[in-house]
Amino acid sequence: MDTSVTLISNPVLPGFSPDPSLTRVGEWLYLANSSFEGYPIVPIHRSRDLENWEFAGSFSGPEAVLDLKSLGDSAGVWAPTLSWSDGYR
Repeated sequence: MDTSVTLISNPVLPGFSPDPSLTRVGEWLYLANSSFEGYPIVPIHRSRDLENWEFAGSFSGPEAVLDLKSLGDSAGVWAPTLSWSDGYR
């Protein structure tokens, strides 16, 4: 049995990525976080090892027609939740 420990430094995502929600789909881990009034709407990243993350897209996609500029601080989209069950998202 391998008892080695890998230390990962925080933050695992650069910048401001609050309220993370994490789910595993096969060998991939997916993470969504709050974007508040920012864009993209609910950014989604993926990783295989919890250390190296890549941008996988966003909930609304690049053609989203949402204008969040008029919203105040901490308004908009926050605390997303990811889930996966037998091929259903």
